[in-house]
Amino acid sequence: MKATLETLPTELLSKIIVSYGAHELLPKTQKRVEGHSQDHRNVRAYLNFISNMNPGSLYTNSIEEYHLNLNHFHDNIRLHECANLADFISYFPNLKKLVLTLKQLREPERVHTTIGSSISCLDLTINIEYIDDHSTNELATAILQQYPNLNTLRLHRPDLVSSPGLDLDRQKRFISAFNKHIENNPGANLCKPTAILFKNYRGSPSFSRFERYETITNVNYIHIYKWNRKTGYTEATKSKSNALRKYYPETAGNQIGHPRRRRFSNDPLRRLEIEMLSISTQRLAYRDKNIAAELRTLIVQREDENAYYRNFCVETELYKLLDQLGNVPDHD
Repeated sequence: MKATLETLPTELLSKIIVSYGAHELLPKTQKRVEGHSQDHRNVRAYLNFISNMNPGSLYTNSIEEYHLNLNHFHDNIRLHECANLADFISYFPNLKKLVLTLKQLREPERVHTTIGSSISCLDLTINIEYIDDHSTNELATAILQQYPNLNTLRLHRPDLVSSPGLDLDRQKRFISAFNKHIENNPGANLCKPTAILFKNYRGSPSFSRFERYETITNVNYIHIYKWNRKTGYTEATKSKSNALRKYYPETAGNQIGHPRRRRFSNDPLRRLEIEMLSISTQRLAYRDKNIAAELRTLIVQREDENAYYRNFCVETELYKLLDQLGNVPDHD
């Protein structure tokens, strides 16, 4: 592969722009590089603006709600800059509500610096898709320690997450880590939110330049955990409608979804399932009974994965399997 401007890694382009101060020299005909340069200038200007703020100024004292989108850092890869921006959350002594958008958390040792801190924040929302097991544990600990007066905690994810992501297993892992840390540190100044909520969000379309997240969804996949002195945080399965009206009134009238796998009383490889496949895969299924059998198995597996809020593409998994067997036919 040739090392062209189209194929160079984004982070390498960033280093070139920063190292050589080439913002004004970049050819505007190269839209990707010019766009990246503009993004960098905007973020750098904002960082410089915040860096010059006085924590005790009239401006910082007036901030009660703050939205910080760190997804602009190309999936949080430049974590040192994410940490720099997150550090300024503590500059706002009267902050009440914080919305923090992260694409991913996969380096446990950086979690504490990436989410910032606030002793005044009462309502914390974190939008996130990718997170591994160790970072899930660290996220629970960091929130408990760094937001001691938190009253409401919301964790938002897509309808279906790609692995490793904030699926149902990691949701339960987060609550378990939350409870364990509280139990092991009885005298510590830790937060005990009235409610911990997990809900799906709707992301911006693929053609959008910046990621935006909207919790008004056609189907609401919501989980509520409430504090109990004897058992810690436990799920309140019968409070979903009330929680939607209280915390998400704009989408409360929409359907409430439940994570359960679909049961097949008949053949999983129904006509509708076949029509969703590419033409070449449809031909393979009709021609080869072994491939048809694999498709049936994968369809059932997809239902199991979706019930845990995990994304699963039947066709992709089929061709992975065929590749392992050394039998990959041409497909669209």
